[in-house]
Amino acid sequence: METDTRVRPRDLLRLFIDRAVPDLSGTEWHELTNSDRVPIRVSAADLRHAKSIRETYRSEMECSGKDPDSISVIVDISVLVEREARDARRAVNALATDEHPMDTGSLTYIGTESGLRGLLDDIQAAGVADGITISSLAGHNDLGMLMELIQARQ
Repeated sequence: METDTRVRPRDLLRLFIDRAVPDLSGTEWHELTNSDRVPIRVSAADLRHAKSIRETYRSEMECSGKDPDSISVIVDISVLVEREARDARRAVNALATDEHPMDTGSLTYIGTESGLRGLLDDIQAAGVADGITISSLAGHNDLGMLMELIQARQ
């Protein structure tokens, strides 16, 4: 069986993760791809907002006489994936409490692995962002597993 070598839109996205830093109350922003472009990390309520933020940054660069391609707008996405969409919805409902609501203040994806891959393809193809910072919603999924499924040749 031949390996699919076509470039998918998500192959062009810069990928970042937030890693928990032991003994500190924070995270470390870590890039899994390589680029010389300056990353600008943003949060957005929805895809339209993320695209608007990207367009604003690029326009500001052009207006100041700088190359807009010298930056990458990286949007935060919190994800929770399961094999079946209904299982993902059940999981998020079980995790949500009054003390810990599931509102992350940024993009959130709750669904299947293939749905997440499709969302990332759409983000790149529609010019919503140049990359993503992925985090596991409420720690439900292992970040290593999330990266593997994003990079899977499917």
